[in-house]
Amino acid sequence: TMMAAFDSVADAGNAVSAVIAHGLVPATMEMMDQKMMGIIEDYVHVGLPVEAGAALIIEVDGYPESLKPQMDEVVAILQANSARQMRVTQTAEERERIWYGRKSAFGAIARLAPSYYVLDGTVPRSRLAEALVGVDRICDGLGLRVAYVFHAGDGNLHPLVLIEDPDDAALLERVHEAGRQIMQLCLDLGGSITGEHGVGLEKREYMRLMYGADELAAMWDIKRVFDPDQRFNPGKVLPSLPTVTSLAAGSARRTGNDVVVPATVEDAAEVMRDCASGGGQVLYLQGGGTKFTPPARATVLSTRALRGVSHYALADLYVTVRAGTPLAELQAELAADGMWVPLLSPWADSTLGGIAASNFNAPLRMRYGAIRDLVMAATVVLPDGRILRVGRPVVKNVAGYDLQRLMVGAYGTLGLITELSLRLFPRPRARASLVAPCDDLARGLAWGMHLLPVCLTASALLVCRGCHVPGAPEAPYTLIYTAEGVAEDVQAELAQARSVLAANGATPIEYLEELAGGEVWARWIAGHAPADMVRLGVGRRDLPDLTVALQPHLDRHGFCADLGSGLLYTPGAADLEHLHAAASQWGGYAVVPAHPRAFIGAGDGCGCRYTPESADLMRRLKARWDAPGVLNPGLLLAA
Repeated sequence: TMMAAFDSVADAGNAVSAVIAHGLVPATMEMMDQKMMGIIEDYVHVGLPVEAGAALIIEVDGYPESLKPQMDEVVAILQANSARQMRVTQTAEERERIWYGRKSAFGAIARLAPSYYVLDGTVPRSRLAEALVGVDRICDGLGLRVAYVFHAGDGNLHPLVLIEDPDDAALLERVHEAGRQIMQLCLDLGGSITGEHGVGLEKREYMRLMYGADELAAMWDIKRVFDPDQRFNPGKVLPSLPTVTSLAAGSARRTGNDVVVPATVEDAAEVMRDCASGGGQVLYLQGGGTKFTPPARATVLSTRALRGVSHYALADLYVTVRAGTPLAELQAELAADGMWVPLLSPWADSTLGGIAASNFNAPLRMRYGAIRDLVMAATVVLPDGRILRVGRPVVKNVAGYDLQRLMVGAYGTLGLITELSLRLFPRPRARASLVAPCDDLARGLAWGMHLLPVCLTASALLVCRGCHVPGAPEAPYTLIYTAEGVAEDVQAELAQARSVLAANGATPIEYLEELAGGEVWARWIAGHAPADMVRLGVGRRDLPDLTVALQPHLDRHGFCADLGSGLLYTPGAADLEHLHAAASQWGGYAVVPAHPRAFIGAGDGCGCRYTPESADLMRRLKARWDAPGVLNPGLLLAA
C-alpha cells in the first residue's frame, strides 16, 4: 500500500490514467481531496498530507514475488506524473493506519454537522476533476457545504453534503436540489446516477434523466415478465410507466430474397419497423462473419456496413465499436497502444456483434470474465424499430436493469445489436504455458481438476485430443495450462501448477514461452466446419464425467475440453441427439453454436429438448417484444 500527494485533483486523476496506460491495474486506487483530508486529520491524526490538493491511496496485489516490482513501477510512474510526496508502507501497522484514516471519513463528517446527505454517482475516470469542480459549483450556488470521498480507479464519487439543521425544510429542499443537479452533472460527463448504491425510492425519478421512454418501457416489460402481479418492491427502481409512441412504418417495403445492408442504426430501425408492420414478415439478422445460413428467399439484414470504432477512450479503458466490425480489425487498432479486448474467435471474419449475440466465450473467460462482463453499454434495435441505448461506458453502473447483458447470447431473437462499448485491458506483459501429455483421458481430466484451485492468472485450462501443440510431445491427450499477466505472477503460478502436476504423476511437463491455450483452442475449432462443431455445457465439476462418458465419440472425432468454463467442444452435428442426451444427464445441453436450432423449451426434430428453469421467462419476453415472431425464427427458442 502507498499514499501519494498531488497539488490538485486533476493531477491525481492524470496519474491514475498514467498508471493504467502503462499496463498496470492496481487492486485499489482511492482519492481524497484537501478538504476531506483536513476533516479526517482533525479527527483521527493519522498523518495525511493535508497541505496537498489531493492524495491517492494505491494497493497492488498478486503473488508475493510480484508486489515489490509492481509497486516500484507505480512509484516511478507517479513521480513522472506530478506526485510530490510518496509513502510506501513497510509494515501492516502502517498500512492499517492509512486505511483507518480513509475509513474514518464518514465519522469525521459527523463532527461538522449532525447529519449529511451522501450521494453516489459515476463518471469516466478521466473526468473526475471536472466532476469535482462541477459539484463545488452546484453546492456553492445553493449555499451548501460539501466534502468528498471517491474511488479514483472506478470513477465513483461520493459527495457528502452537510446538513447543519435536519429540521430546516428549506435547507433540505436545497440539499435535494443539489442531489438532482449533481446526478445531471454525472450524466452530462458520460456517467451514471449510481455506481454502487442502486436506485430505490429517492433516485427513481432520476431514471428519467438517464434513460428515455423507450428504455424505461423495455425495463417495465422485463419487470412484468418476472413479476406480473407487481408484488416485489413496488415503487422501487422504475418510475411510472412512460408513454411510448407507436412507430409508423417506413416508406421502403421489403420482400423475400432481399439482403438489406443498413449504414446507420436509424436505417436498421426502419427495416425492422417495416417487417414488423408488414404482416409479420420474417427477418433474419446476419453479421459480416455469420456462419448461420438463413432459409432460401428469406429477408436478411446484414450488419457489415455498421463497421468501425465510434469512440476510443484509452484513459477510461473502453472502446465503442459498431457491431459489424471484425474482432481482428479492432484488435489490430488497439495493439498500437498495447491494449486489447480479451476476446478470441476461431474465425478471422467474426464480428463483435456476432460474438456478443452468440455469447461465444473463449477460454479467456476464466481470466477476464465472460462476454457479458465485458459489454458495458450497447445500442440495440427492438423488433418494432425502437432504438434503445442501454448501459454506460463506466466501471460501475447499477442504474436500472442491465439490458445490454440480456442481448448477449440471444442470437438476435430479441433485437439487433448495432453498437457495443467494451472494456479494454492492457495486453499481458508475460504469457506462458505448461503442457503435459497423457495417455489416459480420466487421468488427464483429474490433473486439470487438481489445477483449478491454483488458477489466479490462468487464461486457459484445457484437455484436448487432436489439438496440435508446437514444441510439445505427441500423445493421445494433452493438458494445457496457460497463465498471463505480470511476469512475476506468471512464473509463480506456473511453478505452483508444475508442483501440483508432478505430485499427481504428470511427466514430462513442458514449459512453453508465449504459448496461449486460447489460441490452441481457436486453431483447433477453425480446422472444422462451423456447422459440424458442437458445444456441450455442464457444471464445471461435472465436465470430467461427461467427457469420460463420451470417450468413444471423442476418440474418433477429437475434442477440446475447457475445464475452466465447463464446456466441451467436438465435431459431430450428425450425433447431436446422442451428445445432447449425454449432457442432459448432468443437467446440461448440446448445441451447434453456428446454428442453434430452436432447442430451448421443445424438441427441434432431433430430440434435443433443453428446458432450463428460465425457459418460460424467455418465451414471455420474446412474446412481449416480438409477438409475431419476426426476428430469427427457428433459432434458440422454441415457439
